[in-house]
Amino acid sequence: MLDRTLTVRVSRKQRLTADVTAFELVHPWGRTLPGYQAGAHIDVYLPGGFMRQYSLAQAEPTSAAAGPGCTRYVIGVKREAAGRGGSASLHERVQEGDLLAISTPRNTFPLHPQAHHHLLLAGGIGLTPLLAMAQQLKREGRPFTLCVFARSRAHLAFADALAALGSDVRLHFDEV
Repeated sequence: MLDRTLTVRVSRKQRLTADVTAFELVHPWGRTLPGYQAGAHIDVYLPGGFMRQYSLAQAEPTSAAAGPGCTRYVIGVKREAAGRGGSASLHERVQEGDLLAISTPRNTFPLHPQAHHHLLLAGGIGLTPLLAMAQQLKREGRPFTLCVFARSRAHLAFADALAALGSDVRLHFDEV
């Protein structure tokens, strides 16, 4: 697939935990965005000259009627206090309504199509590509177990999406 740059609008910025924010990205004129498979990521070009890669955190179903595209991309970004500036730029400078340049989705981390059962292990913000995988597997009726490790419930990103997956999700917290 040809990698090209797209312009998207931040339609929603939602704080999920004290240090994780979700950004919902849509086409600025309401058109569809290129579709993707669970596990895909995008390059995001940020204010301040930064470029960072973020996994797409939600598996949006595509229908034959809608074509091969989707209506939105969702990324989860942890604010890294000791980082080099990419996450700080997103958290502090990017607001709802802003336009961002991104790459088309690429997937170097796809699900194995012949697996009889998927065991997905996620820690912290590393949950994002595995959440999309679990959603896709659930929608397709394929067996999986998603084990999510977090410091505490307060540090659990995408808690509502995880709850919607039901008994296929196992939560593990460091707190006693």
